[in-house]
Amino acid sequence: MVPNNERGNYIILDGISGSGKDTQVDLLKHYVDKNALDCIFVQEPTANPIGALLKATNLKSSDVAFDDRTKAHLFAADRAYLLSTVIEPNLAKGTNVISNRGLTSTFASQTSGDLSYQDIKEINSFMPDPSLILIYDIPPYLASERLSSRNEAMNRDESNIQKQIIARNNYLKLSEYYDNVVVLDTVKIGFRHTKEDSIGALFNKTLSHLNPILTKNKYL
Repeated sequence: MVPNNERGNYIILDGISGSGKDTQVDLLKHYVDKNALDCIFVQEPTANPIGALLKATNLKSSDVAFDDRTKAHLFAADRAYLLSTVIEPNLAKGTNVISNRGLTSTFASQTSGDLSYQDIKEINSFMPDPSLILIYDIPPYLASERLSSRNEAMNRDESNIQKQIIARNNYLKLSEYYDNVVVLDTVKIGFRHTKEDSIGALFNKTLSHLNPILTKNKYL
């Protein structure tokens, strides 16, 4: 095996809740392990105290509500910790880093319109630019039905669906700011007779974009 002296790639996988993103991340973890690829996975928010606070405030039972600007700064603080302790040390030694959500999520989830993408980018100016952003796109009403069937926190409540509509539209705007955004139409790609076939078709499409990066420096 030839040593890899290049920096690793920072990759973001994102999309609204119920898009199937988390299932794809789980499949990717198995794929990376099976093929001994030099890659680690991170997730936002993290499990550190700031990340735990952000997760708690997203619960319906929470009596704390932060405005979009406050949340953006809290997410940035959580992200800075993740960068310094995990992301940057691995990128520096040539390991690829796949992040389940990222600053793209902060932009998508802000519903007031008070913050532009440039504002969020400036707050997160310490972050490296991602080599690739994969967005798993799905109509919010379908995502809501999926989550309802699993009895998850986001259900078919109209206010939740409206938030998802805003988030989806914001995700689709990301191509205005990056030239390496790939939007995967999960409904079109996953239009198969069985759930397993649908998931498999989406995973194959995911790999078609990730494999050129993940296997670039792999020599057997």
